[in-house]
Amino acid sequence: MFERALQGRQSLLQPKVLNLNAVVGETASLLRRLIGEDILLSTVLAPDLRLVKVDPAQLDQVLMNLAVNARDAMPTGGRLTIETANVMIDAGYAATHLDCRAGPHVMLAMTDSGSGIPPDVMMRIFDPFFTTKEPGKGTGLGLATVLGIVNQSDGCIHCY
Repeated sequence: MFERALQGRQSLLQPKVLNLNAVVGETASLLRRLIGEDILLSTVLAPDLRLVKVDPAQLDQVLMNLAVNARDAMPTGGRLTIETANVMIDAGYAATHLDCRAGPHVMLAMTDSGSGIPPDVMMRIFDPFFTTKEPGKGTGLGLATVLGIVNQSDGCIHCY
């Protein structure tokens, strides 16, 4: 075990070697309740997925925060897809995405059928306390927390 600072507080990480597909499967029923009946949740899981080393509680937090943001982008319903895959990040991609390292990675992607994010908002989505929600409806910490967890886990995150 080791300690790292996250947003000004100490958090004790307990990374474990996990099958990401199993975690997504175990979390899916909770996510279905969280997103509501108007949103269809589906998964596309790579059968030969490599194992990852991550704190299971933090991985659950990432899945829930991303699902809540997707839900909020689809107020009248839609589709949310969670996908896993083994990917190879090449040197060219890593050179233009400085938070990524070239080499083999395990991808977790969450795609929704919401309206999309305007470019001026896209630039700020991971900023702490940034929210497009009306006062009292959001803290602006969900995606900032996701970014912190992904960075602590030696991953990278991009939104398209």
